Amino acid sequence: WQSPAVTAHANDVNKMLSFMAIGFFFYDLILSIPFDRKVLTGQKSLKWVHFAYFGTKISFLGFIGVLLSIFWAQKDMNCTLQFRVLEFFMGTTVFTSSSLLAFRTLCVFQGKYRNVIKGILAVLGIGMLAAWMQGVDDVSAFWDTSPGFAPYTEGRCHWTSVTNTYWVKYIITIIFDATVLGFTTIGIARMAGTSKLGMTLIQQGFIYFFLTFLANLIIAIFTLLQLSPSMSLLVAVPQSAICVICSCRLHRELAE
Repeated sequence: WQSPAVTAHANDVNKMLSFMAIGFFFYDLILSIPFDRKVLTGQKSLKWVHFAYFGTKISFLGFIGVLLSIFWAQKDMNCTLQFRVLEFFMGTTVFTSSSLLAFRTLCVFQGKYRNVIKGILAVLGIGMLAAWMQGVDDVSAFWDTSPGFAPYTEGRCHWTSVTNTYWVKYIITIIFDATVLGFTTIGIARMAGTSKLGMTLIQQGFIYFFLTFLANLIIAIFTLLQLSPSMSLLVAVPQSAICVICSCRLHRELAE
């Protein structure tokens, strides 16, 4: 798994998946323009939850900017620092995406129950964010000047290692999202009768959890197997893109 041929192939697949994920993100970004314009121009009331909505998008745009600077680097750079910044943006993206899902859950609780759920999710959310921020230095890299690169560049950033605890933040994210989905289901079940809105929240919550669960689990398994740095990071970009696209789309559907 760590042979040069396999690593090179994994890097090519990683780049292809990354560009596909970025393409889907920008497609969704275009679709969201009418909603975003209404919020920014005051046609829709600006609520505090919208700060998380726009923060998710801005964070992922920062992620894309750093990622492309790594992909298209032409001269020597501090690759480890670049990956730390990348992991930071990835962490804030995942955190704000999961937070958007948590905000939806609070809609189905009232009174003291809402305060209790809010407190539990706040503690879990802070723990998840801490895990992501703790892991910003999980990836190490160096500037590789080995022959075989495109003529316009002097080399490229090459992963050297991914810590064996890289999987922890993804498992914590799964636990947080599962808790949110569980609270949503409980909150809907407590309501008198089953409303269309309640069923929609549950169905959308299951879709979000299923998609992000698969992406998070794949990364966690590859990291635990310690196949290679390239394999551990194979679906890291699609994972972040799935979180952003799903959470933002679900937020728009609920707001409208």
